[in-house]
Order: sequence, then structure tokens, then C-alpha cells
Amino acid sequence: MYNTSVISGTTEDHTIEWHYYYDHAGRLLSVENQVDEQGLFEMFSYKYNELGQVIEKIFIRRTSWSTCNRLIIRYNIRGWLTNINQSNLQNDNSIIQLDQELEPDEKVYGIKFDTIYLDTEYEPGDTVTGDNVHYAFTESKRLLVCNINDTSITREISLNETAVFTFNEYRTDSLKFIRLKELTNDDFYILFHATAFDAFQSQSYIIDSLLKIVNIDLNNQGVSDENVREQALDEFRTFAQQRIGIIYFNEDSDDLFGMDLLYNEGFDELNGTPQYNGNISGIKWQVGRTERIERGYGFQYTGKNWLADASYGERDDMNWNKNMGRYNVYDLDYDKNGNITQLKRKGWYNDEKGYEYRNIDLLSYTYNGNQLQAVER
Repeated sequence: MYNTSVISGTTEDHTIEWHYYYDHAGRLLSVENQVDEQGLFEMFSYKYNELGQVIEKIFIRRTSWSTCNRLIIRYNIRGWLTNINQSNLQNDNSIIQLDQELEPDEKVYGIKFDTIYLDTEYEPGDTVTGDNVHYAFTESKRLLVCNINDTSITREISLNETAVFTFNEYRTDSLKFIRLKELTNDDFYILFHATAFDAFQSQSYIIDSLLKIVNIDLNNQGVSDENVREQALDEFRTFAQQRIGIIYFNEDSDDLFGMDLLYNEGFDELNGTPQYNGNISGIKWQVGRTERIERGYGFQYTGKNWLADASYGERDDMNWNKNMGRYNVYDLDYDKNGNITQLKRKGWYNDEKGYEYRNIDLLSYTYNGNQLQAVER
């Protein structure tokens, strides 16, 4: 399918053609453009998951015929949007740079897990230093790599990653320390039998799936006390979150935009309360190239699931404590039909005193029934 338009210039006219390509389900696959007789040029291309949701959009740079920007779009198991790239704009495969770089024309399309080995050790101390418990993890996995332009060309990258966690009896919750101590001076091999995940499964889904196997294996290896096993699973989870990383399999390291939407996980740093009904508890985003500031809002809701407040903040290294409240939206009121009747907002304001962040909006909304009539400041 294509359409043609003619643009009149001051000296000559130009003919522009747009070509649209669709799959068997009527989903747009790519858009091509042609100016006069210059030849067709692909501007965008799309990929979809089994539910028909867009999972990738590629923008092509006309001057070099190469990828200009790539949007990797992710959803949770309920189909709710969770990510457009990543809000920190990091290379999503940065974890493998610890061991082996990808080739420029390669990307990671999946991952296989083989084993996790846990070696535990009890170290007695004295009345001053206290006893220590050491948990040493070694994980074996394989990243599945393919050529970007020809996905039939594949290879595997083997990774063996380790971490040691030390727990001191004086610095650890007493009940937790007792349970951890139950497993010391023993070791455990967890076999995953090359359990594989593809590029479109989230970190939380991967870790939850692996922990189910760990739970069964620990029980089979004699860890029958459910409380002790649960405590061990917590440490396996911590290790997995740190070493598996958030792998979205996007090979780009120069994304122009990234966004994360939070739901049931909440956004505690900005007072975003966990939401289990589809409401968004928080949002993180960042614009690349120039700004490089990760920003966020935490959302609070009324008992009727109407937005009550949005708390703004910016990430400073590991903490969300920079420029807190600069762009807050707060004191939202509603009528009985759920229409907004009041909204207050902070922002950047310039007056005779100079620039400052302060209240910039106190909006009142008037309705005729449910039809908006006026907005007053």
C-alpha cells in the first residue's frame, strides 16, 4: 500500500511516495519513503509479540542507511506497558562487558541457565566481633547471541559469575542469622538443565521461575525446614538480582529516550504506593544526548482510584533525593462524578525577582454536568 503527494517549491515540484507494508494480521511492519527518483528508503520498522503488541520500533538514518534509534518496548504478564528502553539509558547488555564484548553486528536474543553452586561457611568469632556466616554463589549461564541482520547466525557466550555475602550476628537480624546458620558448612548444586528464556521475558519473571527450581532442589537436598528454605531463597534472589541484571537484550548504548512504568512494585523513594489494579505507582524517564538526568514521579491515589498527588524527584547517583518537589502536582479534588475540580502544580517561574521553583498553577474547573466549561487560575 502506498500514497503519493506533490510538494510545490519555489523553483520546482517534488513528488513524495510513502509505502506501507503489513503482515498477515494487518500489523504495520515497515514504512518506506521515496523522493522523486531517489529510490525507496526505509524509515521505520516494527516487531510484535504473540499478542500483537509492539515490542520494537527502529528508526533509520537516511544519510548512512543505518539504525538511528531503537525503541525496545516491554510489557508485564498482564499486558501492561512497563518499559520503553530503560530510564537509566544504560546499555542493556552491559553485564556481559565484564567478560566478553559483543561484535558490532550482534545482539543477545536469549539466555540459558545451567547451574548455581552455593558454598556456605560458618566462621566463629569472639564476644567483640561476633560470628560470621558466608554464602558464596557461583552461577553458570549462557547468553544466546545472533547476528542483527541474519538471525540464523548464532553463538553462545558462557558466563561464570560469583558473589560472596557475609552476615555478622551483631549486624544481622537474629532470627535471620539463625536460619542462615542452619545451612552452613554445606554446599548445594542447583541444576537448571539449560532452562532458557527469550528476549521478551522480564527480570522478575526469570528470577521467579529460577527460584521455583531452587526451592524444589533445596528440599530434595535435605533442607526440609520451610523457614530456613525461605531464608535461603531470599539470598538466592539477592544474588540473582545483582548478577543476572536487568537484561532486556537491547544492544544499543546510545538510546535517546528511556522510560520505566511501575505498578505493584511501588516507588517508595518518591512516595509511590504499590498499585495492583493497573494504576501506575510511579514513572521514571530520561532524555539522552543533552540532558542525561533521570527524573521520576511517584503517584498516590484516593480510595476511589483517582489521582491525588504526584511527587517529583531526580536521581542523584543511587538515590532519588535531588530537586525533590520541584514539579509536584498536588491537592487534586474531584466532584462526585470523578471530574477534576482543583489542581495545584509547582514549576519553574520567572518574575521580577528572577527564576525560582514555586507554585505556578492553582486551577479550578467548572462543569455543566460532565462537560468542562471553564478552567480558572
